[in-house]
Amino acid sequence: CSDAYEGCLMRSGWFLQDLMSSIADQGRNWLPSALFGQDEATTGMQSLIEALVRSRGEASGLARTASLWESGATGCIWEDGTWIQGLLLRRRPHLRESSAVGLIRKPIGGVSAEFSLGILQDLAFLRVMRVFVTGGAGYIGSVAVAELIAAGHEVMVYDNLYMGHVDAVDPAAEFIEGDLADRELLGKSLSAFKPEGAMHFASYSLVGESVVDPFKYLGPNYTNALNLIELGIEHGLKRFILSSTAALFDDPQVIPISETEPFNPGNPYGESKYFIERVLHWANITKGLRFAALRYFNAAGCTEQCGEDHRPESHLIPLVIQVALEQREQIKIFGNDYETPDGTCIRDYIHVRDLASAHLLALEALEQNETLHYNLGNGSGFSVQEVVETVRKVTGHPIPAEVVERRAGDPAVLIADSSKIRKELGWEPQYDDITSIVSSAWEWHRRHPNGYDS
Repeated sequence: CSDAYEGCLMRSGWFLQDLMSSIADQGRNWLPSALFGQDEATTGMQSLIEALVRSRGEASGLARTASLWESGATGCIWEDGTWIQGLLLRRRPHLRESSAVGLIRKPIGGVSAEFSLGILQDLAFLRVMRVFVTGGAGYIGSVAVAELIAAGHEVMVYDNLYMGHVDAVDPAAEFIEGDLADRELLGKSLSAFKPEGAMHFASYSLVGESVVDPFKYLGPNYTNALNLIELGIEHGLKRFILSSTAALFDDPQVIPISETEPFNPGNPYGESKYFIERVLHWANITKGLRFAALRYFNAAGCTEQCGEDHRPESHLIPLVIQVALEQREQIKIFGNDYETPDGTCIRDYIHVRDLASAHLLALEALEQNETLHYNLGNGSGFSVQEVVETVRKVTGHPIPAEVVERRAGDPAVLIADSSKIRKELGWEPQYDDITSIVSSAWEWHRRHPNGYDS
């Protein structure tokens, strides 16, 4: 890029033509030359984007979908940078805290060549992809689907609705009700959609149940993932994002827990995710499948559209909120004699939207990386007692609580060290305090007291 941005980038399309020609590898004239070299920015650039929209990503990694164009790219897209700003912030959420964001709003003459180059280099790596999402009707998967759609990707959701809800699926996504054990349907779906990337959320995921019924987890969790990986590769899949777990690290040696912590799954659920990570390791070595394994602790919070509706519910925040909604009489606190400031267990809660943004960043990062492994978390834990007190504050409900005996196997503190993904991908949680996480959950549950049946 360094030899092509001389002069005012915003008044000439030649830089973008060169950039796109390099990406498309089709020579300089794959789009009509009349689109370029005009004196005024508006007509040339607007025509350029329209042409890219029509191409639907077939010729260039810079192409955007029609929905993004129609939602805000009218008028002079360069003189008022709000459209480009919105596009960048959807795909690079960490830029929200950057002083560079303010520069993009300035008129043409106020944008430096250096910053303009940075914007266009960033855009060069934004690819519209077809992404196959298993478990996309579930709690975390549905939020990831919504974020993928917002970023302009094409999405197919594959979910058996065991724990998911069809009403949670973004209407812009294609939905297939199917089980990963059904190799015939899975193969047909992959063949029809031809995904470039996959996000795998579908899984049995109750830690306690996995101890009672281990074969339900050691069997289907593993074989269903194997079906997806094997058939995906057969149908041209190149990138795979695994929703893994911090249950890989039982009784960690160091807190916060980093990626260098030795694997020691403490239950069959964690063991099943370990199996899948090993399959992906060998799929990369033998078949060239690029993958990212994202390991996280307590997903929490809700978005305006997507909420937490497990049946039965097992997560602390929605259980406490059920007391505020008068759907249960009290909340049980399992032990208050741990070696923590208030005696209750400390856990690392991470908002589902922050989890989704990490998945999108990892998907893009696989353009330049063969494999990625990240632990996700806020980096600061909150105790059970703090969560209960926060729900009391947010809801105004007294929340009766009863302290009962400890549960077997509950460690005192579990906190993730997410410094690696922050440094390498620029990921930064937007919900970094327990009040904002609880408030987002309360707003959704208050409007949907019976979940998606409300």
